[in-house]
Amino acid sequence: MKVGGEAMNLLLQEAIDHLSINDVYLVHAQSSVAADSPAKYENFDLFQTQTRSALPAVSAIELKDGQHLVRVECGYGFRWVEEAEGQEPVQKACIEATFAAEYVMKKVISNEAIAEFSKKNVHHHVWPFWREFLMSQTERMRLPRVTVHMCQFGFESIEKSTEREGE
Repeated sequence: MKVGGEAMNLLLQEAIDHLSINDVYLVHAQSSVAADSPAKYENFDLFQTQTRSALPAVSAIELKDGQHLVRVECGYGFRWVEEAEGQEPVQKACIEATFAAEYVMKKVISNEAIAEFSKKNVHHHVWPFWREFLMSQTERMRLPRVTVHMCQFGFESIEKSTEREGE
């Protein structure tokens, strides 16, 4: 097993050595509040919160000038749900966004190195954009403020959380 870990570290180092962040930008966003629930007057303390972050989607791009880019899309979500025993959870509000991070390839590297970099490093570049987006959207939608940790990556999972700013 140690050999596999060393190989992964070499792949990650190869990517770190030859990729340089070029841009991070929003490619998709969706926000909603339940029609029967004016968020401004709802008691959101009664609801559960759930977060989501998806595995990154990677693509390689070759520009007309011969420059090579790696584009990685990362999706995140946050929602409030009302849970009642014996019933399906009801979504009260939801904020989702997908961001693209683009990297200039100084030297063409292996797909394995790109994949390892995408899993381990890209979120560190994109996460601050997600945090800012989520916090500004909650304010615009008159939803409760949420505390978003510096990094919390649970790929393809939904995690329950009840943390609120000020608790």
